[in-house]
Order: sequence, then structure tokens, then C-alpha cells
Amino acid sequence: LMDGVAKPDLIVDGYASPPGFAMKPSHAKMLQNPDIVIWVGEELENFSSPLNGILCILGKRLRSCIDQKWMAPPEFGSFNSSMDDLQGILRALDRIRFTPLPFAYVNQLKVFMLFYLGTLPLVLIPKFEYLALVGMFFFVYAFVGIEEIGLEIEDPFGDDPNDLPIEQICQGTKRDVAEILGVKNN
Repeated sequence: LMDGVAKPDLIVDGYASPPGFAMKPSHAKMLQNPDIVIWVGEELENFSSPLNGILCILGKRLRSCIDQKWMAPPEFGSFNSSMDDLQGILRALDRIRFTPLPFAYVNQLKVFMLFYLGTLPLVLIPKFEYLALVGMFFFVYAFVGIEEIGLEIEDPFGDDPNDLPIEQICQGTKRDVAEILGVKNN
């Protein structure tokens, strides 16, 4: 957005909270004669999801860039299309997060797996004799492992070691948006 025009500076970086932020003299100097100040504050508090708030604010700021004649409408269309794609991805992630497997389905899978693994040796022992028990150990291990994987991916969001790294994904998205807008991101 600002490529070739100016190099923006970021004053409040990352997840720093404005009430707990201590402004340095260099920050005050940057604010004395700025060409433009982009401030995101209380606006985000009105949204249930910070990402939705960021998308909404970003859309408003991009529309103001057209009003100010800083951006041509075709460029806005490209940004707007990307924001629509990002919002669609967020909706898909919300559907994954808030649509758990029904208890009856999970319970039925466990009962069927127990029945299958319990009766499989009866079929295999006559042909493979007791070597079938060694094979059954691996079958049971694999099926129980797949069951546990299914339970883990049912809710991939949270703080468990096996959950998706949402913090890193958000930081990557933040970095990408900052790059798109030409904002310096330390």
C-alpha cells in the first residue's frame, strides 16, 4: 500500500496493551509530525472475535484509502477479494471448532471397534494359529490409535500439545497483513 511512498513505523507492537504500554521519547517524536496515523484501539472491543474486528477495520481503512485517492479501485478489489477469502476460511474454522461429533456416533464406533477386534482372532487363529495374536496386537494398537487421533482432531483448538498452533497462525496472518499494508512489523 505504501510501497515507494514512505516507510511506516509501528509504535505499539504485537499484543502490547495500550494501558500497559510505556511510550518512549522516540515514539513521541514519531507522533509529532506524522503524515498518517493508523490507530486500532477500542474498535476491536466491540467484536466477539478479534479477527472479525481486524477484517472489518481493515475493510474500512482500505475504503478510506479510495476516498483519499491513495489507492485505485482495482487495487481495492484485489484486497477486498483476499479479505473475503480470509473471512471464508475463518467461518470454516469456526464450523470445525463448534461442530463436535455426536456422542452416539463416537460411542457406536467404539462398540463396533471392540466387537470387531474381539471377534477377529476367532477367524484368524484357525489359519495362522497363535501367530495371529501377534498380528492382533498391531491391529488393536492401530485401531485404538486411529480412534484417539479422531478424538484429538474433533476439537483441534486449545492449549493441548496436540492442538493446532493458533498463536503462530495468527502471528503469521498478522505479519502478512502488515506486509500487505506496508506497516513495519518488528
